[in-house]
Amino acid sequence: MKKIMNADSDVVEEMLSGYLSAYSRYYESLPDNRHGILLKNRRKDKVSLLIGGGSGHEPLFAGFVGEGLADAAACGNIFASPNPQLIYETAQAVNQGKGVLFIYGCYAGDNMNFDMAEELCEFDDIPTAHIRVWDDCASAPKERIEDRRGIAGDVYVIKIAGAACLNWGKQKLNLAWASMANRGLNGHKCRPQASLSKDYILKSKLKWLFKAAMKWLCL
Repeated sequence: MKKIMNADSDVVEEMLSGYLSAYSRYYESLPDNRHGILLKNRRKDKVSLLIGGGSGHEPLFAGFVGEGLADAAACGNIFASPNPQLIYETAQAVNQGKGVLFIYGCYAGDNMNFDMAEELCEFDDIPTAHIRVWDDCASAPKERIEDRRGIAGDVYVIKIAGAACLNWGKQKLNLAWASMANRGLNGHKCRPQASLSKDYILKSKLKWLFKAAMKWLCL
C-alpha cells in the first residue's frame, strides 16, 4: 500500500491538523494540543462522552465525535494510548457538570492511562465512569472476558453510548456492552507506518480463513 506522508513522527499531528482544518465548522481542539478533538456546539444538559485510544484505526477515534455520538476524543500516537494529562484536559473541556463517561478498548496502556485520568478528574470533583470494550473473543476465553481486547465492538458501543448519554440510559448501554463479541481477520500483518513489510495473506485464502474463524467464534 502506497502511503502519502512526510516524517513518520509527524503523521498523527499532520492528520489531525488537516482534519480540523477541513471540518472546522464542526470541530475544535484543545488550545495547545491537537490530539484532543472537541465537538463544537455541544449539548449542555447531558453526561459528556469521551472516547480515545491509539491512532492508526481511522475513522476511530476522531471520526466518531459528533452529534449523538462522542463529545470529544483523545487521540494517541500510532497504536499508542493517549497520555493521562491529555485525557484529563479533554474531559475538563467537555464536562457540563453531569460527569464524563470514558469509552476505550481494553488494552494495558489505555486501561492504565484512562484510570490515571479518572483520578485526576476526581481531584477536580468531575464525576466519571468508564466502559472498557472487550469484544475480541479470540484473545481470551469467556471465563477471562476481562482480558479480551477491544476491536470492532468499539463502534457499536460508542454509537449506543452517544444515545444513552442524552438521558443516561445506563441499563441499555450495559446490556449492549455485555453482549458484544467479535473476531478479527486481516489480510496482512499489522505494522507501524514506517514498516516496509510486504508479508500479505493471499486473497484466495481469505475466504477459507473467514470460514474457519466463524467456526471458532464463541459468544
